Formats: sequence, C-alpha cells, structure tokens
Amino acid sequence: MLAAAAPMAPQSLNVGRAKIASSSSSASSAASSTFIQDCCPVCGDKVSGYHYGLLTCESCKGFFKRTVQNKKVYQCSADQNCPIDKTCRKRCPHCRFQKCLKVGMKIEGMKISF
Repeated sequence: MLAAAAPMAPQSLNVGRAKIASSSSSASSAASSTFIQDCCPVCGDKVSGYHYGLLTCESCKGFFKRTVQNKKVYQCSADQNCPIDKTCRKRCPHCRFQKCLKVGMKIEGMKISF
C-alpha cells in the first residue's frame, strides 16, 4: 500500500534561465515572475545571453552595437513613446535605443577596436 505524500509548501523552481513560480497565493505575481529572465527587457523576444550589461536577445544586441559603433542619431516621428516589442521593434529606432538605455544596456560595455 502506498502512503499519501504530504502537501508541499509553495516554492519556486529554477529551470535553465527561467524561474517558474509554483505558489498559488497570487496568480498575478506568479504570472509576472514566470519566465522573467527568458524575455529580452527591450523587446520581449527570447534572450540569447548577457550583452552590454544585461540579458538581451540577439536582435537588440546587434541593434545596440550598430547604433553605438556607427554613432547613429535617430528621430522619433511620433511622441517619443512608441511601443517596442518583438513584432514592432524595427518601427522606431529612436524609441528602441532609448528603451535599451532605460533598461540598463551600457555603452561602456562596448569593445573598442582600433
């Protein structure tokens, strides 16, 4: 005869880079903490690694690098508050670069080549 297992206390389980919340105390807090580190803080795409000070996707890494290395200056054609996500990240490079800086991407993290 098998004995019934004792109920487990709410816990968090780390799987790879993702943190999966198993607590049922608050559905909204569990949803917000699930897969936090798997999403690029700039556009929400899947992260590929640690770039310029934080975990970002390949697309935002490349965009940030090109913008800084080529000393690009972008203009926003709207109100400088354009939405930046995976589907529309290329529409406004000004707002995307500002979001890169806002979330913590560091220009100082760039390698200087001579």
